[in-house]
Amino acid sequence: MSRQIDDELQKFAEGIKELRSIMNVEEIAEYAYTLKPKEKTLEPLPPKSLGLVVSGIVHGNETVGIAVINEFISLLASETIDCGIPLGIFLGNPPAALANKRFLLRDLNRSFDRSGHSAEERRARELLPILAEAMWYLDLHQTNRPAEEPFFIFPYTSESFAFAQNLSAHTPIVTHIHSSFSKDGQCTDEYVNSHGGAGLTLECGQAGFDPLQVGFGLKTVLHAVRFVHNILEKDKPPHPARTERRKIYVVKDTIACPQDGIVKLREKLINLQSIEKGELLAMVDGHKILSPRSGRIIFPNYSAETAAPGQRPAELMRVVEEISAEDLKSSHH
Repeated sequence: MSRQIDDELQKFAEGIKELRSIMNVEEIAEYAYTLKPKEKTLEPLPPKSLGLVVSGIVHGNETVGIAVINEFISLLASETIDCGIPLGIFLGNPPAALANKRFLLRDLNRSFDRSGHSAEERRARELLPILAEAMWYLDLHQTNRPAEEPFFIFPYTSESFAFAQNLSAHTPIVTHIHSSFSKDGQCTDEYVNSHGGAGLTLECGQAGFDPLQVGFGLKTVLHAVRFVHNILEKDKPPHPARTERRKIYVVKDTIACPQDGIVKLREKLINLQSIEKGELLAMVDGHKILSPRSGRIIFPNYSAETAAPGQRPAELMRVVEEISAEDLKSSHH
């Protein structure tokens, strides 16, 4: 691995230090900052104080986020780009990243509405102030299995949908309607939405320091800056991007993970893989788990095969179904 987490954390600290000469930098929590240009700053729409917030390593072993954020900070510090908007930047779970784990005690990205005392629940409370101030929010993630292509995933709102449309012309959208993504707790984008902002998660590809993913993530962040800049400058919503060639999926089924028995997922499942109704997904003690519908799968979780009974993930995977933009909007109402 050519890039290492400890090196990236040091680079992050150095980059924040460099930014102090051209931006007003405020530390909200460890590895969490607001960045406001000293000159020519566009004001966010009240009551928000941050036009855009970008985060990475909310899951510690999904490392693309810290690499993208460091590249972005480098562009800001060198004044290669003229940002012009107040920003928030944070790294979610550096201790888990240093341990090369998704989390240490519980999933940080299921902890933003909880009052517990785990390291992740305490960390979530530290990050609430920066998330609550976000007009627009982009959380950079990766998947634990390969993906056919990067994709956005977020709880549906018209504002978040427009945000995704304008950040990338062809990146698939996966969304869920009228429900939380997980019963375990609230994700970052859900928290932002519940406080009047618009949040997106971008799944860049399989976990690791992949230069193509870093480039794609950085491009998406720069598009987000331009999107927010244009809104604040013109004080009106952007014209929606065309959707004719974009794939849009809605989450339809969550395949629960049995907490007892021997679990064996079908081999080599990947994200956004096409699946037919009745097709084999997994075996549990010799009994078949079949797809309840035709569509595509996301987040196949092979950790269920090795985790001890009672300590397994809550789900094996999810099944999504393609939907048109018009049907998605009508389903929301």
